[in-house]
Parts: sequence; structure tokens; C-alpha cells
Amino acid sequence: MDFEDKLIVCQDCGKEFPHTAEDQKRYAERGFTADPKRCRECRQARKEKAAAGEGQGGPRRRPGGGGSRGSQGHGGPRGSGFPQPRERGQQGPHQGGRGRAPRQSYDAICAACGTPTTVPFEPKPGREVFCRDCYTKLRDG
Repeated sequence: MDFEDKLIVCQDCGKEFPHTAEDQKRYAERGFTADPKRCRECRQARKEKAAAGEGQGGPRRRPGGGGSRGSQGHGGPRGSGFPQPRERGQQGPHQGGRGRAPRQSYDAICAACGTPTTVPFEPKPGREVFCRDCYTKLRDG
């Protein structure tokens, strides 16, 4: 297949840049079918930004952190037996995700070990609530 040099306009900065026949051949060998959209400088800047975790290619993080809920220790009034509602997101810097309202979270006491924990549902009287560790142990047998 014969390749000819092309001039392409960069999607980010708007400058024209050459897509040489040699580059096109290299792209074809790697299985790329589309021409590049960005010049070398903009591609490099985008890679550096992604490596720093700022760009679209950076690591994705779950809203609200990712620690164990069983270790947060937010209990309601001592001995009340009723959960105290609170908004999720109060314990960390993230407030919901992608335009959604924060989820409601409820404080509870684990029925197995007595540890204060939070759950994403309102516990009902007479139903046991378990912390993450105890629930995992019960589920796994």
C-alpha cells in the first residue's frame, strides 16, 4: 500500500501538522486505521496530564473514598437502638457522583460484634444489621 504525506489540523490547538508516509506505515503496522487527531506536542501534554491523574485517562476513583464502613464509628445516641440518618459524603471530600444527589446512609450497630457501622438502607426494628466484616463471615459460611 502506498502512503503519501498529509497535513492534519490538531483537534486541541488547531495547528496543522504533517502525518508523513513513514508515520502512516507505522500506524498501519500497529493496526491503527484512523489518522491522529492531535499534534505531537498536544499528545505529549495529554499523556503527561493523564499520568498526573488529571485527564480522562487518569485513574478513576469511587466517590466517597473506599475505606471500610465498619470502622467509621458514627453511632447514634447511646442506647437509643434507632439509626441516625446522615448524608453519604460527609465523611470525605466527594459529594455524590456525576451530578447525582448524595445517597442517604444510616448509622447502626452490628448485631454480631457490636461495632458501630453505616449502611445504605434504613434498618428495621427486629432485623439484624451486620458490619462489613461480620456480613462477609456469615455469607462465606
